[in-house]
Amino acid sequence: MVLPVGPAKTPTRFVAVGHGPRQVTFLSINVYTIALYIPDTPAARAALAAACSDSAASLDRLATDPATRDLVLYLTPARATTAAHLRDGFVRTFMDAVSRATGAAAVKAGTIAAADAVATRDRMLSDIDRFKTEFPPSAVDKGHVYLFRRPAGSEGLEISLHGKTVGTIQSEWMAAALSTAYLRADKPLSPKLRESIVQFPSPAAIKEGM
Repeated sequence: MVLPVGPAKTPTRFVAVGHGPRQVTFLSINVYTIALYIPDTPAARAALAAACSDSAASLDRLATDPATRDLVLYLTPARATTAAHLRDGFVRTFMDAVSRATGAAAVKAGTIAAADAVATRDRMLSDIDRFKTEFPPSAVDKGHVYLFRRPAGSEGLEISLHGKTVGTIQSEWMAAALSTAYLRADKPLSPKLRESIVQFPSPAAIKEGM
């Protein structure tokens, strides 16, 4: 997959390193298929191999590693639904990130000061409101293609539908939070996506997918 990157919109090749379904847990019904693409560069491949070789398979660090932070999430729905239904699933993911970053557990762990937690939470909630506004309102059909990525050289979350950018939320945390939700070891949104990435740790084994 080739996408424009940076202010000059330089065509840049990305390679798929894993894919899997997002399922309704208690029914095991596929909601959508999600694939992860990373830049097709030696540095990105090396970062992936290092993350997979870690004993804990620390894939979530790919969301912040300079070599792979411009990763792309490729999503295609498994069935027709409403834009609000798809959007609200992502909103729940972002709300979980807010809780993890600013909740009582984070304050107790010392990852954020109690004095900063309220202001940080308010800022993050404002970003979520912008996401709701920017998310495309059109009906969602099986086979539609959504891309979620961090624009290279900037902080933000870019949403594309059928290859056209339909919204960009300027936020320093949303892109990493969304990617981390799929990559983390603790209750990832798509365990099969994560498993498929871990199974292909060596650069030579990375093959193009979707």
